[in-house]
Amino acid sequence: MNLEQMKIHMTDIVQEVSLKYKGGESYFNEIDERIKKDIYFLSFYFKYVYNQTHNPIILSGEIGEKIIKFQYLKIIPLVPILVVNGKLRKNNNITYIKFYPIDYSFSDKTQFTMFDDSYYSGKTVNKVRKELNNIGCVLKNIYVFYDGSIVNKDNVKSLYRYYK
Repeated sequence: MNLEQMKIHMTDIVQEVSLKYKGGESYFNEIDERIKKDIYFLSFYFKYVYNQTHNPIILSGEIGEKIIKFQYLKIIPLVPILVVNGKLRKNNNITYIKFYPIDYSFSDKTQFTMFDDSYYSGKTVNKVRKELNNIGCVLKNIYVFYDGSIVNKDNVKSLYRYYK
């Protein structure tokens, strides 16, 4: 699946969900769930992002746990990732950090790429950026499937942007 095919697939997901919901939390949750359930879509986009950046990838919550599982199942290559807890946009703080592979070590100023299902207000990105800065690292890139922000203030790269 190439980038254009991934964008078309994401647009199809959004259009299908739009028939069921007219916005709101249920709409966004349904999009997120469809992304997380589509193993091939999730793995293709992850591989695309890593091949674009060659940076260690930071993930949160369920999507991070799925990527770890995909690495163990050899669906995706073993690349350095850092996983933090999920639900950060709902006022949760980062309470754990896991590195994979476990023996991966990074240095000051290591540049990370964030990979997430969606971006809205930037709350998750801000918490991740702050945590990376606390350990001497930098958030270089942000890739998501769905960008629902009105203004793309964090230079987010997405497969689908709601506000054109």
